[in-house]
Amino acid sequence: MTSNQQIKKTAKHSAIYATGTILRRITGLVMLPIYTRYLTPADYGAVELLGMAIEIAGILVGLRIAQALFRYYILAEDEFRRRQIVSTVLLTVIASSAVGSAIMLLAAEQLTVALFGDNAYVYEFRLFTLTLVTNAISAVGLSYIRARQMPIFFVTVGIVTLALQVLLNVIFVVMLELHVTGVVYSALISGTIVALALSAYVFTQAGFHYSTSIAASLIRYITPLIAASIG
Repeated sequence: MTSNQQIKKTAKHSAIYATGTILRRITGLVMLPIYTRYLTPADYGAVELLGMAIEIAGILVGLRIAQALFRYYILAEDEFRRRQIVSTVLLTVIASSAVGSAIMLLAAEQLTVALFGDNAYVYEFRLFTLTLVTNAISAVGLSYIRARQMPIFFVTVGIVTLALQVLLNVIFVVMLELHVTGVVYSALISGTIVALALSAYVFTQAGFHYSTSIAASLIRYITPLIAASIG
């Protein structure tokens, strides 16, 4: 490839990946007219607080490890090493996110009181902690798709995710009028479906491999990223 061809390819892929990312995250904007009609301001605030709690928990349990996948994947000498890296990353985030989710489940009442002042949303909080695992798996799966330079596949995942979330929100929030619980159900079910599909794809392509040395290198690499994210 000439430098001009490489620049054009990079720009094209960047635009496609940006589209896919926007599609995955635009649910709140698409659903805003429905949320403002079927959710009270307190409900909407509760949804945002739950999402913030999971975001912070994701940082604390080291899920930025997916960001390290690109570096080690590109630097790998051969295809087996790449598969080993990808599998190690996915297995590591599954384990770390499961531990983080278990801790949050055990401390659900205390954390709910700290967030809301009472335990009125403890059921929703317990359910939402499970998205810590689904979000982690999806992040690794999408990073793997990008590392393999498959932008159309990436956008397809974004479209499917958006469609699932909107459909489930309509069912649980509009039709069944479950308010905050409905939003949580929607996030958990759509996240589980996408995570299962992506994990199946990753393990089918990369196999099951685990390297403690690779895991240690990845953790050392992401430590400054975790500190920056906490900041």
